[in-house]
Amino acid sequence: MALHLAPTVRNEFAKRLRALRAERGYERARHFAKALGIEENRYTRYERAEVEPSLTLIQAICQKLGVTPNELLGVGEPTLDMKQAPVVAAATEPSTSGAELKALAWQLATEAAQVKAESAGRGKPGSDPLGVVRDTGRLYSRLEQDPFGTVTEIVGDPALQDLGAERKVKLAALIEAYTAGMSAPPE
Repeated sequence: MALHLAPTVRNEFAKRLRALRAERGYERARHFAKALGIEENRYTRYERAEVEPSLTLIQAICQKLGVTPNELLGVGEPTLDMKQAPVVAAATEPSTSGAELKALAWQLATEAAQVKAESAGRGKPGSDPLGVVRDTGRLYSRLEQDPFGTVTEIVGDPALQDLGAERKVKLAALIEAYTAGMSAPPE
């Protein structure tokens, strides 16, 4: 499922990159490539959506353009307003708002972090109660940056092998709701 979305995500990134470059006064790609210290051919491949830049280059691009990685990648800023958190049943709704997607990402990250902690023996009473919350936050951030890649990692986690059927169904429903929302066209 994620494989056919990669070109779409890359195309959107290329459009944003091109627009931000021009907006910030770099009329020609070659001038911006030079400012980044890379070859023009390498840079123009990003604007043509042929390849994706490394994290190091994304950081350099953000610094030169004066934008955050979220702005460059087209990701909204995270919100921690849990009053907006939908239930898993929201997956059946045809349209998922940005706030609902963020809440689903947080729910998915929480469940995956809890499963991993239990597998490692850290999810038991008396263990580090903030450890799962820290892991949830890290996983949420990764879901915001690379939603489908992170979901693939979650699904491939060996800790899921020993889950009971009920937990697998819950996790599968969260993943389905989140990926369906990410795949839906914006309203």
